[in-house]
Amino acid sequence: MSESYTCPVCGFNQLTEPAYSPTTGLGSYDICPSCGFEYGVSDDDDGISQEQWRSDWIAKGMSWSSQFPQPENWNPKQQVKSLNIDKEGE
Repeated sequence: MSESYTCPVCGFNQLTEPAYSPTTGLGSYDICPSCGFEYGVSDDDDGISQEQWRSDWIAKGMSWSSQFPQPENWNPKQQVKSLNIDKEGE
């Protein structure tokens, strides 16, 4: 069974590799299928903070971002809540 990782932006907990390298801290260049954040690009290249991306994604209705089907029972409000961020999510 493969390990899963959590998106630090939206809390989606089914990433297949870490968003950032545990040794270098550099972004993986993967895109979260839930919120669409691209680690190492959205932040480093485009200058958008994780907090700003999360706020914008929430404000736009938390739509599934990937062309691939969303997981059964996907609950974006619950995944954001799992990040334990007081000011965002429900």
